[in-house]
Formats: sequence, C-alpha cells, structure tokens
Amino acid sequence: MEYGLALAFIIIIVGLVVFQIVKDRTEFPKFVALEDTRSRQAYFRKSLGAGILKFSVLGALGIVLLGYPETFFRFPEVFAEPFSALISGWGLSADNAMAIGIGATLAYVLIMVVLTLIPMFMEAGELPTDGVFAMLPRNGREMRLTAALSVNAGIGEEFVFRVLLPMSIVIVTGSLPLGLGVAFLLFGGAHGYQGVTGVITTSLVGLFFLVIYFCTGALWLVIVLHILTDIRGLVILPLILKWSERFDTDGKPLLSSQTSQSDQ
Repeated sequence: MEYGLALAFIIIIVGLVVFQIVKDRTEFPKFVALEDTRSRQAYFRKSLGAGILKFSVLGALGIVLLGYPETFFRFPEVFAEPFSALISGWGLSADNAMAIGIGATLAYVLIMVVLTLIPMFMEAGELPTDGVFAMLPRNGREMRLTAALSVNAGIGEEFVFRVLLPMSIVIVTGSLPLGLGVAFLLFGGAHGYQGVTGVITTSLVGLFFLVIYFCTGALWLVIVLHILTDIRGLVILPLILKWSERFDTDGKPLLSSQTSQSDQ
C-alpha cells in the first residue's frame, strides 16, 4: 500500500512539474503582455488557487497518507536512517551535520540581506518591466496577492520538494541520494518561466534548503526561509524600488506611454 501510494505521488509530482513547464511556455508570455491590473490580479488569483492545490494540499495530504504526519513537527524516521548512513559514509556525525545546517542557514540569511540592500542603490528605471520582472506587483492590491503567493509557495513547495517527493522516492527505491537529486532538479525546473538564469538561481536556493532541512531536521525553518525569500522578491523589493511609481492606477507602464507621447 505504502509503495503504491509513493509511486503514485512520484508520477503525480513529475507530471505536474512537466505540465507546468509546458504550460508556462505559452501562459507566462501572455501574462507578461498584460498591462491592466484587473487581468494581472486575475492571473495572480488563478496561480494562487492552483498553487494551493498542487503544492500545499497535495504535499500535506501525501505526507499524511504515506503515514508520516510527524514530519510536520520533527525529522521523520523514513529520512533519519538513510541520512545517518549517508553522512556516516562521508565521515560526518549528527553534530557535524547540525553545524553544517546552521552554517548554511546563516550564510543564506547573509546572502539574502546583501541582495536586499543592493537594490537600495538602484533606480527602478534601470530594470525592465517584462520577463520575470512582470511578477512584481504594480499596486497594493497586486502586492496583497503576491504576498499570499509567497506564503503558499513557502509552505507548499517545501512540503512537496523537500519532503513528499524525496520521501516517496526513498520508499520506492530505498535511495536517499536519488530522492534528493530528483527533488533538486524538479524544483529548479518548476521555475522554468524565469528563464535560464532564474532556473539556476532557484536551483541553488533549493540546494540550500535541502542542506538546511536534512542537516537540521527543521521543516519549519526552511518554510520560514522560503516565505521570506519570496516576500523579499515580491513585496520588499518592489517597495524599495518604488515599483508602483512606474505604472498608472490601471497598472499600465508610465514609461512606455511617456515614450510614445514624445515620439509623436
């Protein structure tokens, strides 16, 4: 029963990620082209609803159905034994792993602080409004939605990519390294709409989260870090850059309208 459920979850998650990658190739460019805030908000709401179902609900339900509800509060046995064997093979103890996890957490927080301070010395006009920057909220209503997206992604994606997927692979194959490797690749691939640079960056972030979670055993920690990371990009960064000043009340770029007027 456990084997069959785990195999089903692997197929479902892989299928959802592949479907998302294919869908984003056509849907995300359409979103980028949107200029009115009502349409943009509708896209954000749709993405939030889909994200809740695909990640938060699927992740939580899968963890419970596989029989490891304790995962929400402590490091599950399904991971503890193979992870202990893995680090022992590298000559590391549990204390060494915890030290690595704490160090990775501090390093990650430091990197995020630096990356948050850098935009303070930039002008919003230096950045494009298309591509991944189209995700930046253009007014308070959009920002409330991007904040909700950030919270859901932080919870749901950690449930799925840091726990459910590697857990299912361990149950089916007995290999933790395989589970971690597949989770690492799919997490990066799921953010394909961000382009090559975005996929690489997201993959590195995912690697940090994998190290932090497995070395500390604290799921809540990576959830908090993930939420704060997304809040930084979709709430704090737009505030620092005064992003909303580049658009009118309908969400249309002021820069493009000014340029077109000067050309007439």
